[in-house]
Amino acid sequence: MRGSLFSRRILQRFRQNTISSVGSVKIKLLLCCCIVFTLVLIAGRAASFMGWRHNPASIGRSSVPRSVHPKN
Repeated sequence: MRGSLFSRRILQRFRQNTISSVGSVKIKLLLCCCIVFTLVLIAGRAASFMGWRHNPASIGRSSVPRSVHPKN
């Protein structure tokens, strides 16, 4: 009787530790995802603020102004 009570307590502690460790892993994973998302967001804002991004509509255009092109 005493042996089964002892093993039941060990099993209960093992379950609690497993559940809490899995919970902490989920929290750490969520925290890492939030940090990465925040860094990507800040980098995107900084890039557009600094003018590092090019307008996708201007990709097909040449960088030479129209007035420089010879008239036909």
